[in-house]
Amino acid sequence: MARNRRSTRKPTKVSKKTFPAVSKNGARLRLRRAQALRNPKTELEAAIQRFVDLYDFAPIAYISFDRTGRIEEANLAVTELLGESRDLLIGRPFALYVADVDLFMRHLLNCRTSQQRTKTELQLKSKKGERIPALLFSTPINSTTRNGALLYQTAIVELTERKRFEEKLRRSEERYRTLFDLVPVAVYTCDADGIIQEYNQRAVELWGGEPGQNGETPRFCGSHKIYYPDGRLMPHEECPMARLLRGEKLKAKDLEIIVERSNGERRHVIPAPRILTNIHGKITGAINSLFDITEHKRAEAAAMRLAAAVQTSHDAIAAKTLDGIITDWNQSAERIFGYKPKEIIGKSILTLIPKDRQSEEQKILRKVRRGESLDHYETVRRRKDGKLIDVSLTISPIKGPKGEIVGVSKIARDITEQKQTGRRLAEQARLLDLTNDAIIVRDHQERIVYWNRGAEEMYGFSAKEALGKITHELLQTAHPENYKSIRKNLGRHNHWSGELVHTRKDGTKVVVISRWSLDRGAKGQPASILETNTEITDRKRAEHRTAVNLAVARILSESPALTDAAPRILQAVCQTLGWEVGAFWMPVPNGSLLRCLKIWESRVGKFPKFKAASRKLKLAPGVGLLGRIWRNLKPTWVSDITKDTNFARASVAAREGLHGTFAFPISFGKHFIAVMEFFSPEIREPDEDLLKTFSSIGSQMGQFVQRKRAEAALQKSKELLEQLVRRRTKALRVSNAELKNEIERRKGLEGEILSVSDREQQRLGQELHDGLCQHLTAVAFMSRSIAMRLKNHRVIEVGDIEKIAQLVNDAATDTRNLSRALHRLDVDAAGLVNALQDLVDREIWRTPCRLKVKPSFHIEDDAAAAHLYRIAREAVINANKHAQAREIIVKLERSRREMVLHVIDNGVGLSDERNLKRGLGLHIMNYRAQLVGGRLEIDSPKNRGTRVSCYLPSRVSPSGDAKNGEQPAELTETVPSGAAAAVPKF
Repeated sequence: MARNRRSTRKPTKVSKKTFPAVSKNGARLRLRRAQALRNPKTELEAAIQRFVDLYDFAPIAYISFDRTGRIEEANLAVTELLGESRDLLIGRPFALYVADVDLFMRHLLNCRTSQQRTKTELQLKSKKGERIPALLFSTPINSTTRNGALLYQTAIVELTERKRFEEKLRRSEERYRTLFDLVPVAVYTCDADGIIQEYNQRAVELWGGEPGQNGETPRFCGSHKIYYPDGRLMPHEECPMARLLRGEKLKAKDLEIIVERSNGERRHVIPAPRILTNIHGKITGAINSLFDITEHKRAEAAAMRLAAAVQTSHDAIAAKTLDGIITDWNQSAERIFGYKPKEIIGKSILTLIPKDRQSEEQKILRKVRRGESLDHYETVRRRKDGKLIDVSLTISPIKGPKGEIVGVSKIARDITEQKQTGRRLAEQARLLDLTNDAIIVRDHQERIVYWNRGAEEMYGFSAKEALGKITHELLQTAHPENYKSIRKNLGRHNHWSGELVHTRKDGTKVVVISRWSLDRGAKGQPASILETNTEITDRKRAEHRTAVNLAVARILSESPALTDAAPRILQAVCQTLGWEVGAFWMPVPNGSLLRCLKIWESRVGKFPKFKAASRKLKLAPGVGLLGRIWRNLKPTWVSDITKDTNFARASVAAREGLHGTFAFPISFGKHFIAVMEFFSPEIREPDEDLLKTFSSIGSQMGQFVQRKRAEAALQKSKELLEQLVRRRTKALRVSNAELKNEIERRKGLEGEILSVSDREQQRLGQELHDGLCQHLTAVAFMSRSIAMRLKNHRVIEVGDIEKIAQLVNDAATDTRNLSRALHRLDVDAAGLVNALQDLVDREIWRTPCRLKVKPSFHIEDDAAAAHLYRIAREAVINANKHAQAREIIVKLERSRREMVLHVIDNGVGLSDERNLKRGLGLHIMNYRAQLVGGRLEIDSPKNRGTRVSCYLPSRVSPSGDAKNGEQPAELTETVPSGAAAAVPKF
């Protein structure tokens, strides 16, 4: 036990003359002694007076208190600190001047158990109520003025100024860290050896992680690797920070490096290291700021690439001032117009414009000054040789750093050949408009240059809307293979054909057989593509319906139940017919509501909210689309479900882009079984043929379910018959009777064991009391008588005989206590708390025990109280024997409608629960709990220690507040057994 340990340090002995004697209240005799030594007559008295003065006038507050915490000594510094006179302090509990009594109680407990110097930081409270932070240093001493009683001499160090200084230091550190972390560049510091000491978050972001992650001490720079601007690897010992710490002078060319992160990413950095020195000028370290110029470098590279792109562009690119003076001219401009840069730069743009079109330039400049741009403006321009060419102009304003318009950019594309082709094809257009097929002509850049009337009727786009557009973007074409592969095949064979899926203007899909023919120019280069599209949508739909029918029949033949077939059917329908989401719904077991069981989507995770809403939704007959199908047993098609007011998921479907839907019932005759629904992002017009197909599929699936149910019923009947054959009712009845008799016999044995245990304890107690106690009492009486007869003869020391009598009397007292502990008969409801307090206060326990009683605990049944006492005693005995704990707590409380006894230790816990259940002690405690209608539980709270709990049903309402004179439960909870006297009563 902790309180029985002895310290290797001996307590300090204080002579009788060191401190004057004290009266019972600890005040008056001290004053008289102080007055008596005011005029010392001997050297010893003078030394004592000096020691008293040193103690009283010491700048540090000193007090001494006893084991209960009452003040026995106090110097003047204590009176100034607490604002109380010494006369009032002496004899009072020191806890009166402590803000946190619990903390002081722990300090006092540590003093009593450790027998060594104890230190605790807490807050004192003065007479005025002020809180004073202080540090207590308590040392045990033996007082000769109190017959060697143990006192704790305590030095009180006031921490007010230190706390203020610490707070100022903390705020200063916070301001420094805030400035350090909020600097918009990477900053770090090194010591004189280059070891990194501090760095901010921007440095971590620049380096790509914390420095030193490879296990090595980071020096000079926290980056993974460092490179010179030309890409050569730079050792960390040669970086600017390292060179500066060696005393080298850095030049401007040395202040650019490339740092590499652990993931391989590189950043261009400008370091700015600075040396840190002490007052003697010695280098103590350095601070470095790293400026990330990666984006600047990228911008420079991008500008260079842009300049290269302008020069190598196939289109003519020129720039001019707002007055129309040419300032820039690329190579394609020279090729298209024939002017070299030195011939045209500095001249007016009117040089390139025919006289009859020069008014266009003023209109263009006015729009540009307003910040407007012109796209694909077709006009005519003049070459250097005087030849007129057709061009398409893209004109944009050039803006300065402040956003002001400082010039004009022009991109000119030579469309002379395109215009000629268009005129040649215009003649053919009249004949092509007579066909029902869609005929489209595209130039070599995939832009539409011809769009016949058949294309307008098939796709819904007018020629004006289609011309100039790229075909596969306008029609959202779904190609059967990679488009590059198709173009490669077209270029090799000059023709290609295949099935394409296009999207009309109204959003519906159309399937076509597309035939492409490549037209080449005079030099053999691709000039245009003739595309002829024939619609086969109806034929493809018929093929898809047939494929779905076959797939459903195959899946049903391979599946044991409808729920197994449903996911595969959903997938087959969606993939064959092009629906995005499919769901399978069935009634709940009681048949009152529909719920969603399976959902399949073509792209997993694309419609999470719609899936979640479907899984949460339950529908009654007639409610929503599925409820209507449940009631009328007919398939239904809705072109845009987001506009259906009787569809609960309409808003979710709209947010996730689902519109077209259809659903069909799965039924057998007029019996509804389930329903399937399908959704598409497109608005789809109703397909009556498809609805008829799925009406037939629903009946086919219903027949499948009915057949499977019949097979299941037949199998169940077969299993039931086999089960009835195997029953052996008579043998089971005989076995149950034997088991019941065995249980009754064991219960009787448990009761007998408990009775024998009580009788044996009663017998032992009675024998100890009637036999040994009487004998020891007689011995004590005879020893006292001998002492009185020998008192005047001086034959032997009377004190020895007195000690013998005292020891015999102590043995008799201990024997009585032991006999009462073995079988206590005075435990009833009223005395339960006192009996338990007596139990935990016994000195026979190896482990300290304490009692907690909540005010809400109340019991009136005497028999229940006696059994609770014996359960608690058994649990405490077991904990002392086996738990190896530091503390045992016996707790009484009320939990909901039950009164609860807890015995809790903080020992090793339950090592072998199976052996525990076989122990006799557990059976006895469990039996006692059952006798009073309760239950016993044993567990390990928080995987540490053991808790034995007995729960009794509450027969009366909980008691009210603590009665007058009783100590509050909140205070007793914090006080260990044997230390109650240390708590002051305020």
